[in-house]
Amino acid sequence: MQKFLKIFIDYGAAFAFLLVYVTEINLNLSFVPEGTLYQATAAMIIVTCLTLPICYMHLKSIPTKHIMLSILIIVFGGATIFLHDETFLKIKPTIFYVLIAATLLIGLKFQKYFLKTLLGEAMHMQDMGWRIFTVRFGIFFIVMACLNEIIWRFLSTDIWVTFKFFGALPLMLLFFLLQISFFEKHMIKDDQKQE
Repeated sequence: MQKFLKIFIDYGAAFAFLLVYVTEINLNLSFVPEGTLYQATAAMIIVTCLTLPICYMHLKSIPTKHIMLSILIIVFGGATIFLHDETFLKIKPTIFYVLIAATLLIGLKFQKYFLKTLLGEAMHMQDMGWRIFTVRFGIFFIVMACLNEIIWRFLSTDIWVTFKFFGALPLMLLFFLLQISFFEKHMIKDDQKQE
Protein backbone atom coordinates (compact mmCIF):
# COMPACT_ATOMS: atom_id res chain seq x y z
CA MET A 1 0.00 0.00 0.00
CA GLN A 2 2.82 2.41 0.84
CA LYS A 3 4.49 1.81 -2.55
CA PHE A 4 1.19 2.50 -4.29
CA LEU A 5 0.76 5.74 -2.31
CA LYS A 6 4.29 6.88 -3.17
CA ILE A 7 3.69 6.18 -6.88
CA PHE A 8 0.36 8.04 -6.70
CA ILE A 9 1.94 11.02 -4.92
CA ASP A 10 4.87 11.21 -7.37
CA TYR A 11 3.17 10.36 -10.66
CA GLY A 12 -0.62 10.55 -10.14
CA ALA A 13 -1.06 14.00 -11.69
CA ALA A 14 1.08 13.15 -14.72
CA PHE A 15 -0.75 9.84 -15.20
CA ALA A 16 -4.15 11.59 -14.97
CA PHE A 17 -3.08 14.13 -17.61
CA LEU A 18 -1.81 11.42 -19.95
CA LEU A 19 -4.87 9.18 -19.46
CA VAL A 20 -7.34 11.96 -20.23
CA TYR A 21 -5.23 13.28 -23.13
CA VAL A 22 -4.78 9.89 -24.81
CA THR A 23 -8.35 8.62 -24.27
CA GLU A 24 -9.91 12.06 -24.94
CA ILE A 25 -12.20 11.74 -21.92
CA ASN A 26 -14.54 14.70 -21.40
CA LEU A 27 -14.73 15.56 -17.69
CA ASN A 28 -17.96 17.54 -18.22
CA LEU A 29 -16.80 20.39 -16.00
CA SER A 30 -18.57 23.61 -16.94
CA PHE A 31 -15.52 25.85 -16.36
CA VAL A 32 -13.19 23.73 -18.55
CA PRO A 33 -13.14 24.66 -22.26
CA GLU A 34 -13.63 22.05 -24.95
CA GLY A 35 -10.44 20.40 -26.11
CA THR A 36 -8.38 17.43 -25.02
CA LEU A 37 -5.47 19.48 -23.65
CA TYR A 38 -7.80 21.55 -21.43
CA GLN A 39 -9.59 18.45 -20.13
CA ALA A 40 -6.25 16.75 -19.39
CA THR A 41 -4.99 19.88 -17.62
CA ALA A 42 -8.11 19.93 -15.41
CA ALA A 43 -7.54 16.27 -14.51
CA MET A 44 -3.93 17.02 -13.61
CA ILE A 45 -4.95 19.93 -11.34
CA ILE A 46 -7.62 17.83 -9.59
CA VAL A 47 -5.23 14.96 -8.90
CA THR A 48 -2.52 17.41 -7.77
CA CYS A 49 -4.95 18.90 -5.23
CA LEU A 50 -5.76 15.36 -4.01
CA THR A 51 -2.14 14.29 -3.67
CA LEU A 52 -1.13 17.15 -1.35
CA PRO A 53 -3.30 16.10 1.64
CA ILE A 54 -2.53 12.43 0.96
CA CYS A 55 1.18 13.23 0.93
CA TYR A 56 0.83 15.13 4.23
CA MET A 57 -1.10 12.27 5.89
CA HIS A 58 1.38 9.71 4.60
CA LEU A 59 4.68 11.55 5.25
CA LYS A 60 3.55 14.04 7.94
CA SER A 61 5.03 16.75 5.73
CA ILE A 62 5.08 17.80 2.09
CA PRO A 63 8.52 17.80 0.43
CA THR A 64 9.61 21.11 -1.10
CA LYS A 65 9.75 19.62 -4.62
CA HIS A 66 6.07 18.59 -4.34
CA ILE A 67 5.05 22.03 -3.10
CA MET A 68 6.98 23.78 -5.88
CA LEU A 69 5.66 21.47 -8.61
CA SER A 70 2.08 21.65 -7.27
CA ILE A 71 2.15 25.46 -7.28
CA LEU A 72 3.40 25.47 -10.89
CA ILE A 73 0.72 22.94 -11.95
CA ILE A 74 -2.12 24.80 -10.25
CA VAL A 75 -1.03 28.30 -11.33
CA PHE A 76 -0.05 27.53 -14.93
CA GLY A 77 -2.70 24.85 -15.43
CA GLY A 78 -5.33 27.18 -14.00
CA ALA A 79 -4.19 30.01 -16.28
CA THR A 80 -4.34 27.62 -19.26
CA ILE A 81 -7.97 26.73 -18.48
CA PHE A 82 -9.33 30.10 -17.44
CA LEU A 83 -7.56 32.12 -20.16
CA HIS A 84 -8.10 29.42 -22.82
CA ASP A 85 -4.41 29.57 -23.71
CA GLU A 86 -2.20 26.47 -24.00
CA THR A 87 0.95 28.59 -23.71
CA PHE A 88 0.80 28.67 -19.91
CA LEU A 89 0.82 24.88 -19.62
CA LYS A 90 3.55 24.50 -22.20
CA ILE A 91 5.94 26.95 -20.52
CA LYS A 92 5.49 25.30 -17.09
CA PRO A 93 8.25 22.68 -17.70
CA THR A 94 10.58 25.44 -18.92
CA ILE A 95 10.05 27.43 -15.73
CA PHE A 96 10.44 24.29 -13.59
CA TYR A 97 13.73 23.35 -15.29
CA VAL A 98 15.07 26.92 -15.02
CA LEU A 99 14.14 27.08 -11.32
CA ILE A 100 16.00 23.83 -10.63
CA ALA A 101 19.06 24.95 -12.61
CA ALA A 102 19.08 28.35 -10.90
CA THR A 103 18.71 26.79 -7.43
CA LEU A 104 21.59 24.40 -8.06
CA LEU A 105 23.94 26.92 -9.66
CA ILE A 106 23.20 29.80 -7.26
CA GLY A 107 23.65 27.36 -4.36
CA LEU A 108 27.21 26.74 -5.57
CA LYS A 109 28.01 30.43 -5.11
CA PHE A 110 27.25 29.98 -1.40
CA GLN A 111 29.03 26.59 -1.11
CA LYS A 112 25.67 24.76 -0.89
CA TYR A 113 25.57 21.38 -2.58
CA PHE A 114 21.84 20.66 -2.75
CA LEU A 115 22.42 17.44 -4.68
CA LYS A 116 24.65 16.24 -1.86
CA THR A 117 21.78 16.86 0.56
CA LEU A 118 19.40 14.90 -1.68
CA LEU A 119 21.68 12.06 -2.78
CA GLY A 120 24.42 12.05 -0.15
CA GLU A 121 23.03 9.01 1.66
CA ALA A 122 23.23 6.91 -1.49
CA MET A 123 26.40 8.39 -2.99
CA HIS A 124 29.51 9.38 -1.07
CA MET A 125 31.55 11.79 -3.18
CA GLN A 126 34.22 14.37 -2.49
CA ASP A 127 33.05 18.00 -2.44
CA MET A 128 34.85 18.62 -5.75
CA GLY A 129 32.76 15.81 -7.26
CA TRP A 130 29.52 17.33 -5.94
CA ARG A 131 30.55 20.72 -7.31
CA ILE A 132 31.22 19.39 -10.81
CA PHE A 133 28.11 17.19 -10.78
CA THR A 134 25.98 20.18 -9.69
CA VAL A 135 27.30 22.25 -12.61
CA ARG A 136 26.61 19.40 -15.03
CA PHE A 137 23.11 18.86 -13.65
CA GLY A 138 22.38 22.59 -13.82
CA ILE A 139 23.49 22.70 -17.45
CA PHE A 140 21.38 19.61 -18.18
CA PHE A 141 18.26 21.38 -16.88
CA ILE A 142 19.06 24.51 -18.91
CA VAL A 143 19.29 22.28 -22.02
CA MET A 144 15.96 20.64 -21.07
CA ALA A 145 14.37 24.09 -20.73
CA CYS A 146 15.65 25.05 -24.19
CA LEU A 147 14.41 21.76 -25.66
CA ASN A 148 10.94 22.30 -24.17
CA GLU A 149 10.82 25.81 -25.63
CA ILE A 150 11.84 24.62 -29.11
CA ILE A 151 9.38 21.71 -29.12
CA TRP A 152 6.28 23.59 -27.94
CA ARG A 153 6.96 26.63 -30.12
CA PHE A 154 7.76 24.85 -33.38
CA LEU A 155 6.07 21.43 -33.23
CA SER A 156 2.55 20.14 -32.63
CA THR A 157 0.89 19.73 -29.24
CA ASP A 158 0.91 15.93 -29.69
CA ILE A 159 4.69 15.96 -30.17
CA TRP A 160 5.09 18.22 -27.12
CA VAL A 161 3.00 15.85 -24.95
CA THR A 162 4.98 12.86 -26.25
CA PHE A 163 8.27 14.59 -25.43
CA LYS A 164 7.02 15.67 -21.99
CA PHE A 165 6.09 12.13 -20.98
CA PHE A 166 8.29 9.86 -23.08
CA GLY A 167 11.29 12.02 -23.95
CA ALA A 168 12.25 13.93 -20.80
CA LEU A 169 12.63 10.89 -18.52
CA PRO A 170 14.76 8.83 -20.95
CA LEU A 171 17.00 11.89 -21.46
CA MET A 172 17.46 12.17 -17.70
CA LEU A 173 18.28 8.45 -17.44
CA LEU A 174 20.76 8.83 -20.30
CA PHE A 175 22.33 11.80 -18.52
CA PHE A 176 22.82 9.72 -15.35
CA LEU A 177 24.22 6.78 -17.32
CA LEU A 178 26.78 9.10 -18.90
CA GLN A 179 27.87 10.16 -15.39
CA ILE A 180 28.77 6.64 -14.16
CA SER A 181 32.49 6.92 -14.86
CA PHE A 182 32.47 10.38 -13.28
CA PHE A 183 30.82 8.99 -10.12
CA GLU A 184 33.37 6.19 -9.93
CA LYS A 185 36.23 8.68 -10.23
CA HIS A 186 34.97 10.97 -7.45
CA MET A 187 33.42 8.38 -5.12
CA ILE A 188 34.91 8.22 -1.63
CA LYS A 189 36.16 4.67 -1.04
CA ASP A 190 35.45 2.77 2.19
CA ASP A 191 39.03 3.17 3.44
CA GLN A 192 38.84 6.94 2.86
CA LYS A 193 35.61 7.09 4.90
CA GLN A 194 37.34 5.40 7.85
CA GLU A 195 40.14 7.98 7.76
